[in-house]
Amino acid sequence: MKTFLIKKKILIIFFVVLFVGLVFLIFPKFSNKIVNFTYTVFTPIQTCFQKTTKQIKTSWDFLNQLKKIQKDNYILKQKIERLIAENVRLKELEKENQLLRSYLDLPENQRFPVVLAEVVGKDFLGTEKYILLNKGRMDGMKKNFPVIVYNNILIGKITEVFDNFSKAVLVSSPNCKVPVLIQETRTEGLLEGKTIENELILNLVPKDKKIETGQIVITSGIDGVYPRGLLIGEISKVEVSEKEMFQKIKVKPAIEIEKLERVLIITGSKQENE
Repeated sequence: MKTFLIKKKILIIFFVVLFVGLVFLIFPKFSNKIVNFTYTVFTPIQTCFQKTTKQIKTSWDFLNQLKKIQKDNYILKQKIERLIAENVRLKELEKENQLLRSYLDLPENQRFPVVLAEVVGKDFLGTEKYILLNKGRMDGMKKNFPVIVYNNILIGKITEVFDNFSKAVLVSSPNCKVPVLIQETRTEGLLEGKTIENELILNLVPKDKKIETGQIVITSGIDGVYPRGLLIGEISKVEVSEKEMFQKIKVKPAIEIEKLERVLIITGSKQENE
């Protein structure tokens, strides 16, 4: 039954096609009108369809191009971020190298075995002024190791050592006392800091000693903690009183300690380095 229906449909389609073909052959003028009508009706539709298709293709190409640009921008942004990070790292390395080069430029007899350390914390407002360094017991640090910067400028000493960091008290701290001498006159005294001002006081200098502003103060080395000859600063003010046995001498530090980022820790004597 199904086979008969299929055959019947095929025959109907065949005769329809045959009839249409005969109409076009027998009535060519009529067929031309139909063709003309068809073109008239469907040409604008086809043109519109082509334009729409072209616009869709253009939009699709634009979206694909936009995605590619976004992807390229993301890749470029990552490269820029990596370059910025690398540039920062190289600048920090350059600063470290500058500090080490400035130290190595010193005469050999003025150099000590040192370790470079970064300042990772600080407190200049309390009664004890100190900095925290990123070198500790695991790096061979020990209590009383002097802390300096370029040109052998003394800034303090290590007072507490932990596994991965150390605490260094500054010479400007009131509880830090350093035996010193005035380079020009070889007059000895005891240097200590003040609670508030970034200023150092030179004590125990007899009033009969001729002391002038601008003279240089260095470590005397008699305490066995600080090597002899480390620079501390210069005399900024001298007061002499008939009622006092000792002069009142103020010393200006050779460096602004608050701005320190890196320091050198002396880990031995010059003899150990030779």
